[in-house]
Amino acid sequence: MDAGVGGDGNRLSGVSINKAAEQMIYRVGRMSEEEVQREIQELREMVKKQEKRIDRLEKFAIAAYREMVGSEKKAK
Repeated sequence: MDAGVGGDGNRLSGVSINKAAEQMIYRVGRMSEEEVQREIQELREMVKKQEKRIDRLEKFAIAAYREMVGSEKKAK
């Protein structure tokens, strides 16, 4: 799996989360409480996916760094 792609294949960014939140603000005046709660839950799920992606990228970066440092030590 590509480190830049979420487990479900979606590419999420902070911009898309912000845009979704902004769109919700404009619509909230015409929504029922149930619809607002559903929208909030969807935003929470987007954030969770983004956090998982960040965790995977962090692990990848740490592993790459350790591999690079290990290669440099062997070269000396």
